Amino acid sequence: MTTPAHDLPEVFQTFNHLLHRRLVRGSLNKEDAVRYSFFYALVSAGEIDPADIFLESSHSGFEGRKEIDLLVPATESRPGRLVEFKYDTRLKAGGNLNRTKRAASVLFDLHRLSLYEPTLSWQRLMVYVSDSEMVGHFRSARNGLAEFFDGSGECDISALVQANVGKTFASSFQGVVPTTRGRIVFKADQDGPEGLWVRIFSVSPAVPA
Repeated sequence: MTTPAHDLPEVFQTFNHLLHRRLVRGSLNKEDAVRYSFFYALVSAGEIDPADIFLESSHSGFEGRKEIDLLVPATESRPGRLVEFKYDTRLKAGGNLNRTKRAASVLFDLHRLSLYEPTLSWQRLMVYVSDSEMVGHFRSARNGLAEFFDGSGECDISALVQANVGKTFASSFQGVVPTTRGRIVFKADQDGPEGLWVRIFSVSPAVPA
């Protein structure tokens, strides 16, 4: 089960503002910068004690070394929260990204979130930030991912994976058909060569309520 993310608009807006300040100052240089900006936004909203945040917590749904980037246990006044982060940017040394593999990785992170205690009411969020490098790939009609990246409705991740059944997607999911749904709960675009695209997805496991 998943608790809706309607209670976090202030957090999302603060997070987006911090990202753009970092972009202007040249300090948005790696995924950790995205994570720290979100941590600050979450704590500054006043409802979470920094000491309650677990970083890189063990993932109960996977064997081996699999972790959740951020976990905040539930209290009587708010749901527990699980957050994954991904920041895709062009290669500093030039060359081409494997965009298909990067896109598959985004979908797989949504899938991983859905597997953490799927019958419990966690608020599951996937925070995705990209520069212009990946935007064209998501919006290309031939890749079938435009509704996922820009749409307002809920997307069936299993349908997206099955529609992109190339070897790269197959290797990312290792034969697993995900039962996961995702919906954008926040998005912000800054177009241009030095732009920034922010998407925050609420993730739902497709299990009986």
